[in-house]
Amino acid sequence: MEAHEEATATALTSRRSLPVPPVELREHAGRVPDSRDYPEETYERLGKVICDHLIGALPETWSFEGKRVLDFGCGAGRVLRHLIPESGRAELWGCDIHRPSIEWLEQNLCPPLNVFVNGEHPPLPHPSGTST
Repeated sequence: MEAHEEATATALTSRRSLPVPPVELREHAGRVPDSRDYPEETYERLGKVICDHLIGALPETWSFEGKRVLDFGCGAGRVLRHLIPESGRAELWGCDIHRPSIEWLEQNLCPPLNVFVNGEHPPLPHPSGTST
């Protein structure tokens, strides 16, 4: 990771909170039941819970060190944003077919995240085997 990307990652993770996408992007991947406007706190909490469950499913010996991690169908980064503290040890990638969500991520959380728009059908626009 380049020095600029590392500094940006440190700055983002040291903030009280990261930028949160507008409600129309938060709701694009699905509304939370009983939430009239999907408040930012709910978005943050749900993303953290999902991220914690995913990390909890990994083997105890698994490490982010030197890995490339892909959040396939990342939307506006509800889960991926919670991995930013690992960006000093791993390349964090997200992809989605929803261009507005990816554009928001590019403008707000890249770097340290890396994102791209993918098509509805394979293959992804990256060589096979580049994410682990």
